[in-house]
Parts: sequence; C-alpha cells; structure tokens
Amino acid sequence: MKHRSYAGRPRLFRSSTDRMLLGVCGGLAEHFDFSPAGVRLLAVILFIFSGFFPLILLYIVLGVILPPAPLRPAFESEQEEELWDLYHVSRGAAMGKLRQRFQALDRRLQRIESIVTSPEFELEEEYRRL
Repeated sequence: MKHRSYAGRPRLFRSSTDRMLLGVCGGLAEHFDFSPAGVRLLAVILFIFSGFFPLILLYIVLGVILPPAPLRPAFESEQEEELWDLYHVSRGAAMGKLRQRFQALDRRLQRIESIVTSPEFELEEEYRRL
C-alpha cells in the first residue's frame, strides 16, 4: 500500500508488515512496487560489491530516519479510509474535513429542530393522538 504525502508524491516508510531487520528493504519494495525478495537480493549483492561498510551505514541511517508505516485498521466505509489517509498526509486538512462534516451535521440538526419545534408539528402530533 502506497502512502501519499501532502504534495501527492508517495511517502517512503519502513515496512511494518514485511520486515527482516529494520524494514528498510520492505519499505523500499512497497514504495517502488517491487518484490521485497528482489530488493533484499539486490541489497545483499550491493553489500558484497560495495565492501559492506557504505551500504550497511546507509541501511542503518535509513532505518533510523524513516518512520514506520502507519498500521491501518479495518474500515467500515470508504469515507473512513479517506479520512484516515488524509490524516496521515496532513492533520490540518483532515481537521478541516471533519469541521466541514460537523458543520453539515449541525445544519441538519438545526433543520430537524426547527421542524419538531414548529406549531404545525405539534398540531399534527395532537391530531395523530386522537
């Protein structure tokens, strides 16, 4: 699963599901949509041909710098999944979307309240009770 950054570019994470050591190879595989086994094999080959030290140092630095991939819960609706993805991209944008949804709900509640508290509604209720 690719995670999107604020500008729409894919973000790079350490893998939280497909990991051997720190999850760097799994994260690179998810990011570039490669096979994790292929990325690990390429890493081993590069370890051997680079003299181990430079690539091991790069691997450790990436393991420390890259954040772990966020764990995704099971979603009940597509809207929940969109909000989750938006939250991980930009918390401010997610809060703005939540604010819009709550304002829309507030408007609906105000309309319902105006109908229920109207004299016509009371008159219809009295008529139904007869």
